[in-house]
Amino acid sequence: MKKMTLKEKEKTPLSGDLKTRVLAVKAKLPKSGITSLLIFKHPELNTVKKRSLINNVLQLRQTDEDITLKLETLALKLEASK
Repeated sequence: MKKMTLKEKEKTPLSGDLKTRVLAVKAKLPKSGITSLLIFKHPELNTVKKRSLINNVLQLRQTDEDITLKLETLALKLEASK
């Protein structure tokens, strides 16, 4: 894994920002089955490591920008279908 340049580091959101975004998304999503829905929409996440990462992001133990973006798009799609 290559080191990030200073400009790349400045562009990445802080973990606190990602956690607040995940909290906002969790309010829009159903209480259960979020991981299954996310894996249904994104089959590349169907590995043990990725499932664990999704659960850790949802429980606010870890932050991951890619998972957060996918959760946000899932929430938007679910809101649009209502």
